Amino acid sequence: MAFLCGETAGQMYKGSVITHWRLTANTSWGQYAYCVYIDGENTCLGGTDRLVGRESGFGLGSGPLQGQCSENADCGSWFSLPAAGQCGPGETVGTSGCTWGGAVALRSIAASCLFEQRLLAASCKREFGEAPFTRSAAILEAALASSDPDKGGCPDAVTTFEQTGQLLVV
Repeated sequence: MAFLCGETAGQMYKGSVITHWRLTANTSWGQYAYCVYIDGENTCLGGTDRLVGRESGFGLGSGPLQGQCSENADCGSWFSLPAAGQCGPGETVGTSGCTWGGAVALRSIAASCLFEQRLLAASCKREFGEAPFTRSAAILEAALASSDPDKGGCPDAVTTFEQTGQLLVV
């Protein structure tokens, strides 16, 4: 939630799609990698070549090593998925040194629905500085759980990877 509830909540996500994923990962956590999408490509700093990275939100949790090996219940966890650690099709985590795989996109929604119609931006502003943003997390969960607006849901959004069947990880 810390990324979604940053100081400019909702502004940087205009025109974007938010996707809920399920995957399997090795829990021998590595250093978290900071990745940004600039000029059409992902650039990552830090992390490890194969291990799934974990850190507390903004590295501010109470656990040591910025939450790499902690539960991070006080502020949540961020994960980074290095391309070199991705399992091949049908491979089980641990095969040939792969550290994560089986990624399945469960549901995608328009960020505008989440931030503007479900009022996540307003909720984030009310909770700013109060990790783990429990009220805002409930809004996100409801938006992804259903397409019914009466249940706090958002309609399905079509994504590029759903159209092409491809997932790009860097």
